[in-house]
Formats: sequence, structure tokens, C-alpha cells
Amino acid sequence: MNASNPDVATVQAFYTGAVAMFAKHPRLERYAWYQWDTNNELTNADHSLTTLGTVYASEPSTR
Repeated sequence: MNASNPDVATVQAFYTGAVAMFAKHPRLERYAWYQWDTNNELTNADHSLTTLGTVYASEPSTR
């Protein structure tokens, strides 16, 4: 939001960094991704996974 997600690569870099930080947090057990804006989508119009969706789906569901 506010131009923080200008393209898919920027969003994916943010997501990857956030997940690395989440893994180190002692009290964080799970998280969810919200597709509130352009370039945050996990699925395409045909319901196939986007690149970000593939990365998201490959992460462990719990710690």
C-alpha cells in the first residue's frame, strides 16, 4: 500500500524477508497473507498459483 508494492518482485522480497523474521520470533505460531492490493495475489484469474502463491504454499503451515 502507498506504493510499497510496485511490482511482484518487490512484494515477494518483502514476503521472503517477513517469513525469515517470523521464523525467529519466539511467540509467533502462524500468519496469514491478505491479497488486499495489486501484486499481492496468491492466485491468478484461472485459480492457478502465482509465483508468490507458490512460495506461500511451500512454507510450513505451523512451526
